[in-house]
Amino acid sequence: MEVISAITLGLSFPAVVLCLLVILHWLPEAIRVLRGPLEAADWLVLGVTLGFIGIFLNLLYWMIWWLVALHYGDFAPWPYPAGRWGTAVALGTLLLIHIASAWCHLHAYYLCSVRRR
Repeated sequence: MEVISAITLGLSFPAVVLCLLVILHWLPEAIRVLRGPLEAADWLVLGVTLGFIGIFLNLLYWMIWWLVALHYGDFAPWPYPAGRWGTAVALGTLLLIHIASAWCHLHAYYLCSVRRR
């Protein structure tokens, strides 16, 4: 189990860093587009930004608990690291972020396809 946890954590660190870099690059643009009427490209910017925020938070959440499991072994608080309600709220929030991101992407596609007709 320690080998699998180590591999998972080893892959999580670069993924978290890369997600954070995407967020840092796209967030200023996402904030800017919220100040005016939104066009297709603006919805895409919002979708990408929200999507990577959700991925970052999800990776960070589970990375912390993989570290806890690695440290405590069989005594780790699995399968609900933050308790049943805490885990449900955390994962539910992440799902809402992903749903908002998907909606932004679909709306951007819709606006682009309407213009082509």
